[in-house]
Amino acid sequence: NMEIIQAIVETAEEEKAPVILQASQGAIKYAGLDSIVAMVKVMAEKVSIPVALHLDHGTDYYQNIKCLRAGFTSLMYDGSKLSFDENVKMTKKAVEALSLFPPEFHIFLQ
Repeated sequence: NMEIIQAIVETAEEEKAPVILQASQGAIKYAGLDSIVAMVKVMAEKVSIPVALHLDHGTDYYQNIKCLRAGFTSLMYDGSKLSFDENVKMTKKAVEALSLFPPEFHIFLQ
């Protein structure tokens, strides 16, 4: 929620430490993608430290792309529950999709 995001970002600012805020697919389903991104952007604009927004273990390829387009700065694509062949196929697709985003995006594949 906004209060937790605010507390984390303000503390990181006080410590002059960059911060990574992480959201799960469950959090996105609960709070909404746009709401999460908006809350983080509001707080990030108020501080001088870098604030990253990370999606951890994103298993849905299309949701991962939506997150990046919405403003997430990193994600970890997780195809570990797929069959080996499907995992390889989706991992290749994810790598190809990276060409749509600036090189500073940090994408981890599992």
